[in-house]
Amino acid sequence: MIRTRVRLKRSLVVNQWSGRKYLSSSERPYQGLPLVNMLSHSRSPYLKAHAHNPVSWQEWEPRTLRRAAAENKVIFLSIGYHASHWCRVMNFEVFSSETIAKDMNEDFIPVKVDRELRPDLDAVYMAYLQGVGATGGWPLNVFLVPGSLEPMFAGTYWPGPWEEVQRKTGREERPVGPEMGSVLRRIKELWVTDEKNCRTAGKEAVRQLREWFDREIEQGTKSQDEVVKEAVGYFEKQYDRKFGGFGEAPKFVQAPLLRALIKLDHSIAKSSVPEEVKGPLGPGSADMAAETLRLMAKGGIRDHVGGGFARCSLSADWGVPQFEKMLSDQALLLHAYVDIWTKDRERYEFARECIEELAEYMTTGRLSAIHDGASGGIYASESSSDGYYVFTYSEIFQVMGRVNGDIAATYWGISEYGNVDEEWDVRGELVGKNVLGEHMTMEEVGKVFGMTEANVCNILESGKKKLAEYKKEKQVPPEVDRQIIASWNGMAIGALARAGIAMEGGQRWLEAAEKTASWVRDNMYDSERGVLARAGWPTDKKGREGWVDAVSDDYVWMISGLVELYKATAKKEYLEWAEELQIGLDKGFWDEQNGGGGYMPGPKSRKEEMILELKKVGDGAEPETNAIAANNLRELAGLTGHEKHYMAREQQIKEQFRGAVEEAPWQNMTMLALYY
Repeated sequence: MIRTRVRLKRSLVVNQWSGRKYLSSSERPYQGLPLVNMLSHSRSPYLKAHAHNPVSWQEWEPRTLRRAAAENKVIFLSIGYHASHWCRVMNFEVFSSETIAKDMNEDFIPVKVDRELRPDLDAVYMAYLQGVGATGGWPLNVFLVPGSLEPMFAGTYWPGPWEEVQRKTGREERPVGPEMGSVLRRIKELWVTDEKNCRTAGKEAVRQLREWFDREIEQGTKSQDEVVKEAVGYFEKQYDRKFGGFGEAPKFVQAPLLRALIKLDHSIAKSSVPEEVKGPLGPGSADMAAETLRLMAKGGIRDHVGGGFARCSLSADWGVPQFEKMLSDQALLLHAYVDIWTKDRERYEFARECIEELAEYMTTGRLSAIHDGASGGIYASESSSDGYYVFTYSEIFQVMGRVNGDIAATYWGISEYGNVDEEWDVRGELVGKNVLGEHMTMEEVGKVFGMTEANVCNILESGKKKLAEYKKEKQVPPEVDRQIIASWNGMAIGALARAGIAMEGGQRWLEAAEKTASWVRDNMYDSERGVLARAGWPTDKKGREGWVDAVSDDYVWMISGLVELYKATAKKEYLEWAEELQIGLDKGFWDEQNGGGGYMPGPKSRKEEMILELKKVGDGAEPETNAIAANNLRELAGLTGHEKHYMAREQQIKEQFRGAVEEAPWQNMTMLALYY
């Protein structure tokens, strides 16, 4: 079953979901009982942030879904995550509105979901949103038919009542598009006056989705060399030769693509690929990746004071970040910087500093759970905060002094009037502020001020520490999503293990990776059932209460991390646990249909609440799950001696996805790299 992009007819949609209902129409146990906001009981920081909304939020659980079916009320499902800028905007401007809450509580069953805990649920409804031609993003807001859970209508940001927004924010320019209140009233009207048509239209929409995702992609007659050449042509056209990266702004870090380009460079150089292909995607593919990594490290997308990288840049030059910092991006970028540095340490010396900074940010920075007394583990994200990672002109000189401030302003491109163009500051939050980025080399700055490069470096390093302390004293830092997500910690374990053995003095990162693996095993793994949890929470004392079963990503990335940890330490316990998890992955997620081939995203226990099961195909912010799974199987075959079983399953995955790779190799670069 292959998932790719699909376009649906624009219509209200809902499906009877094979006739299944959570409750028969004769049962009305909730009638007359008022809804109350239930999110204060949640362990998710994202959900808790909405606990004081006047909206009577419910969690996604059977009793909520049964109530919606019993009362025949449309579910308003809102999916987001703690670090998201626009999720915070909607919380403040929309879900805190008494006016919006009144309409929502009377006419709908409002449900909040943390996408970090339920990525499988998010993927299904995001596929619907994109299927009707809308741009994906968060918060993802979807209206669902009660009982069947099929989507009727979806969108992302709908503003609150304009008069209220003006009073709260002082903004003068009205947002484009309908307000949330108008959307609520229109959906209510459609449901009340034409419920039958809503259901009929939805049945057709879901049929189209299922038909598309279940379609068989025929394997063509293209050779591997031809597929590579096609991918080459695509990325050659997309590559930004001035600023690095691919395509136009906004630019995301795209670590999976960068890693695939580096790997293909190494593999293809040794292969039989024709010389005309080797040209751009032989030795050249790593250059595109390396230059992108170098320019990202210079830009404002990198937090030059607090450490880490934001998830994307609003400007093409990597200068204006969307400030949220995700663990997944830090871990995958650390992998990428290790990839390029170990390929040619002299040529790509710039990567050394990024490796050190990323490893320190994850193990001792604000994402490290050791600050809360945990023995290991790394938190999910650091929230967006437009006023924290930036500085005014006067702040730089106040903290660093006149001479050193001049040096810093020259190096980081700091302006008295701020350095963020209004084009990238739609809400006016960065007026007069500066995002730090490297605008000159230290050598060039040294020539301007008549000093050595070493002296400039010392002044800037000292300045970073002073600026960090200044921010701690003057402002409340951005919130941290204190959830330990299994998959992202698996990514980090593997990246830290690789960095630990690649870099002189990296032993502390290797030790941190081991401690993180131990914490996950002790707190997020049920050895009796062989089941992994999606998340752990070191800061509360509820133990395993509220356990959320892991998705296939969690197993795949923990296995990957443990394999790297075993290769770095030679401790058999890591390899043995990796094999245990592989058994759990095979048992809970392997797709037995159509002769087998690949892993499904969610556990089989959730089938009853999923309108569709979508096998992820193609790289996104994270690599294709089945590509990493196939690589794990290859590694386990070589390390354990159980070659027959592991290699057979790896081959099944590659055969299942070969058609998708041939059809759109540029979307499947991680999987494509497996063929070399």
